[in-house]
Amino acid sequence: MKKRLALAWALALSLAAGPAAAKEKPAVIRFGRIPFLNSRDMVAGHEKLMRYLERKLGVGSVRLVLTPDYDELTRYMKDGKIDVGWFGTLNYPKARDESGCEAILKVKRFGEVSYRGIIVTRKDSGIKTLQDLKGHTFAFTEPSSASGYFYPRVMLLSAGVDPDKDLKAQCIKGHDKVVYNVFLGKFDAGAVYDDAREKLASPQQRKSVVVLAKTKDIPSEPIVVRKGLDAALVRKLKAALLALSASKPEGKAILDRTGNVEGFVEASDADYDSVREDLRLHEKLSGGGAAAPLIKE
Repeated sequence: MKKRLALAWALALSLAAGPAAAKEKPAVIRFGRIPFLNSRDMVAGHEKLMRYLERKLGVGSVRLVLTPDYDELTRYMKDGKIDVGWFGTLNYPKARDESGCEAILKVKRFGEVSYRGIIVTRKDSGIKTLQDLKGHTFAFTEPSSASGYFYPRVMLLSAGVDPDKDLKAQCIKGHDKVVYNVFLGKFDAGAVYDDAREKLASPQQRKSVVVLAKTKDIPSEPIVVRKGLDAALVRKLKAALLALSASKPEGKAILDRTGNVEGFVEASDADYDSVREDLRLHEKLSGGGAAAPLIKE
């Protein structure tokens, strides 16, 4: 009898608390990202964004959580160790499949919500077409890069050039380093984002490196939320980030060190269906070819 009374009392308390208690707003929101700078600079560069989100979301703390790569970021999302994630374009479909996370926004840069990769060569290289690249040295960026690795590979394979067999290819960490190595003649051509040639020091240097080909448009990277995050909180998060604009003093101060970001626009999972198709196309064309070796510098 006492046991039944205790159970009834517990049930009454849970019903009295109502659904609001079950969806109590978290005191801490964890915002996950992989570093494109050293960890100290990443934390400092995102400090204003974290404080801004605290005010807008009405939570006790918004904390930046850094992971070494997107696989680890996906695991953190799946395990509930982060609530919001800034994912790479190529990595989002896998993260969605494995963790149930959902894209809610995408990044805007230079007035666009997409970008392209380019293949560059020296003006005096004699290389005029993608087919001319066969037998030449070629520099990709890291295999995790959409613009400096994956999409140029798809473009080459579609043109009948197998990067694993027809090119003397290696990977260099950093788009700027790829451009410099092509400029210096250490590689005959290379793949970078459009337009990484701006990293070269002078107009004369930039003119000496020409664009051989451009990839298709690539959707910019998504901001995602974990499965089960409170819907009201997600709406507040979207509104807060959509309100930021680098064209306004407050927005510029907040976004200035987050990676050339001008603002955010609404996004959905369907915006990345083309990426899924391209991943399947690459698998079909390459047969799952191995990545070029990464140069340790």
